[in-house]
Amino acid sequence: MDPDAAAKLLESVAHLVSMLSSGQRNELLDRLGMMAQAESDLLRREFARPAGTGPTRVREADKRRP
Repeated sequence: MDPDAAAKLLESVAHLVSMLSSGQRNELLDRLGMMAQAESDLLRREFARPAGTGPTRVREADKRRP
Protein backbone atom coordinates (compact mmCIF):
# COMPACT_ATOMS: atom_id res chain seq x y z
CA MET A 1 0.00 0.00 0.00
CA ASP A 2 1.18 3.48 -0.81
CA PRO A 3 2.38 5.26 2.38
CA ASP A 4 0.31 8.36 1.60
CA ALA A 5 -2.82 6.26 1.08
CA ALA A 6 -2.11 4.39 4.32
CA ALA A 7 -1.76 7.67 6.22
CA LYS A 8 -5.06 8.96 4.78
CA LEU A 9 -6.78 5.72 5.73
CA LEU A 10 -5.48 5.91 9.30
CA GLU A 11 -6.59 9.54 9.57
CA SER A 12 -10.06 8.57 8.34
CA VAL A 13 -10.31 5.76 10.88
CA ALA A 14 -9.09 8.06 13.67
CA HIS A 15 -11.75 10.60 12.73
CA LEU A 16 -14.50 7.97 12.75
CA VAL A 17 -13.34 6.62 16.12
CA SER A 18 -13.27 10.15 17.54
CA MET A 19 -16.95 10.50 16.59
CA LEU A 20 -17.94 7.50 18.75
CA SER A 21 -19.25 7.94 22.25
CA SER A 22 -17.06 6.84 25.13
CA GLY A 23 -19.11 3.67 25.56
CA GLN A 24 -18.87 2.84 21.85
CA ARG A 25 -15.09 3.37 21.89
CA ASN A 26 -14.72 1.12 24.92
CA GLU A 27 -16.82 -1.58 23.24
CA LEU A 28 -14.75 -1.29 20.05
CA LEU A 29 -11.51 -1.61 22.01
CA ASP A 30 -12.84 -4.59 23.96
CA ARG A 31 -13.86 -6.34 20.75
CA LEU A 32 -10.52 -5.64 19.10
CA GLY A 33 -8.81 -7.10 22.17
CA MET A 34 -10.98 -10.22 21.96
CA MET A 35 -10.18 -10.57 18.26
CA ALA A 36 -6.47 -10.29 19.00
CA GLN A 37 -6.74 -12.98 21.68
CA ALA A 38 -8.58 -15.29 19.27
CA GLU A 39 -5.95 -14.90 16.53
CA SER A 40 -4.21 -18.25 15.98
CA ASP A 41 -1.11 -16.83 14.23
CA LEU A 42 1.27 -15.69 16.99
CA LEU A 43 2.81 -12.87 14.93
CA ARG A 44 -0.58 -11.51 13.91
CA ARG A 45 -1.80 -11.82 17.52
CA GLU A 46 1.17 -9.80 18.80
CA PHE A 47 0.61 -7.18 16.10
CA ALA A 48 -3.09 -6.88 16.91
CA ARG A 49 -2.63 -6.97 20.69
CA PRO A 50 -3.43 -3.65 22.34
CA ALA A 51 -0.24 -1.84 23.28
CA GLY A 52 0.38 0.71 26.03
CA THR A 53 -0.25 3.53 23.59
CA GLY A 54 -3.50 2.02 22.34
CA PRO A 55 -6.67 1.37 24.31
CA THR A 56 -5.20 2.39 27.65
CA ARG A 57 -4.34 5.85 26.33
CA VAL A 58 -7.74 6.19 24.67
CA ARG A 59 -9.54 5.29 27.88
CA GLU A 60 -7.34 7.64 29.92
CA ALA A 61 -8.07 10.44 27.46
CA ASP A 62 -11.80 9.72 27.78
CA LYS A 63 -11.61 10.23 31.53
CA ARG A 64 -10.07 13.68 30.99
CA ARG A 65 -12.67 14.79 28.44
CA PRO A 66 -15.18 17.37 29.68
